[in-house]
Amino acid sequence: MTFGWKKGLLISVLLVMICCSGCQNDPAYTQDSLMEMIQKELNVTGELQYGATCGKARLGNDDAVIWYYTTGNEQKNIYIPVEVKVVGEVRYKFVSFLETTEPAQDIVTADWQNGCCIFVNNPECVTVEVIGEDSTVRTEKNTDIYPMLYYYDDFELREIRFLDAEGNEVK
Repeated sequence: MTFGWKKGLLISVLLVMICCSGCQNDPAYTQDSLMEMIQKELNVTGELQYGATCGKARLGNDDAVIWYYTTGNEQKNIYIPVEVKVVGEVRYKFVSFLETTEPAQDIVTADWQNGCCIFVNNPECVTVEVIGEDSTVRTEKNTDIYPMLYYYDDFELREIRFLDAEGNEVK
């Protein structure tokens, strides 16, 4: 009869393990379900759209930033960069919202992991010029597709300039 309580305990432990195997502290989102969570969490009005993803997969890292933005409202567009952990191929765990600055209309930057993400949704901007302590990096846009996303990492950033086709700063 002593085996009976051990059997019951074993069954109880197995049931708890089975029940908790589907439990997760943080849910894993698809791009669309993450967008729905953002709309509810931030009470976003207007149509929220996926913009672009910036990741560090090339470094063997599962960190990424997904950019969403609003369009079609009478106010100016709202840009929302979301830091995530990539889980599998198309699922993400929410980490945090990133703070942004908007140096020019529809051009937004966010500091992320010792670098800078730059989200450009302004067709006037054709060149991004990143001026560092020791060098300058000029990235010219070679497509008419917007939005565009740039990431400069491990760069002693001094200044970022956004230029139109004539080389004038975009405001």
